[in-house]
Amino acid sequence: EIGEAVAGAKAKGLRVEAHTIGDRSAKVLLDAFEKHLTPADRPLLTHCQILNEDLVKRMAAVGAIANVQPQFVPSDLPIARDRLGAGSERFRYAYAWRTLLHRGVRLAGGSDSPVEEPAPLLGMADAMDHVIHEVERLTFAEALEIYTAGAAFAAGAEDRLGRLEPGFLADLVVLQVAGVDGAEAQLPDSKALREAQVLEVYVQGRLVHSGGSVPAPPAPFGAAAGKGGLVGHWLRGRCPCCSPWGQRIPRRGASGAAAGEVPPLVQPCSVQP
Repeated sequence: EIGEAVAGAKAKGLRVEAHTIGDRSAKVLLDAFEKHLTPADRPLLTHCQILNEDLVKRMAAVGAIANVQPQFVPSDLPIARDRLGAGSERFRYAYAWRTLLHRGVRLAGGSDSPVEEPAPLLGMADAMDHVIHEVERLTFAEALEIYTAGAAFAAGAEDRLGRLEPGFLADLVVLQVAGVDGAEAQLPDSKALREAQVLEVYVQGRLVHSGGSVPAPPAPFGAAAGKGGLVGHWLRGRCPCCSPWGQRIPRRGASGAAAGEVPPLVQPCSVQP
């Protein structure tokens, strides 16, 4: 069925983007991509949370773009360590952003909002800190690339977005970053990014925000800051897949549902607290 869906999308001239968290789903999707697509089709794999060496090589060969969410790393650390096992190969290839880059896979950075805050600076900082694997940490330049030029490439808009160049749309931000006075050699660390002040925001050359930092949006579903991600939602009996606007999923055996059953309203979801 996956292969048929990919072939059908290709026939209709549609881009293919599929969500993959585990290595099995990545394999199934890459099997379909290799059969029906080419690198020119720029298929996207969103999340790419658990991979292995073979899958990474196959992604590079078929031209699959990894649409990743670095903010998942601190949020998902407890469940990743518990479910995968700290010494396992799956854990080693969990959230393997630097490995993907070094194998030639293009990355695009995002937040998966409302699962995490739509805050690119926080995402860049989490990519640089990578609290699960130090070897997978990105440099400032790499983190900036995946949230700008990388995202533009994934959107098929690299001819007008993602860079400050003549002829490109003037979508840009002006930041005040501690310890950086504009010298090219001075690049901010992750702490400076987290504390940066957004002075101005321009969209197509038009000033749309001015006057200091933008207040951080409330953490999704009332979760404490830094405690979001899938873990935070599961622990609160909420599913970010089916209920992005806060619809509760009653726990098993809760009032109004038979023990072990899920109300029909949320039956399509396979994620259970």
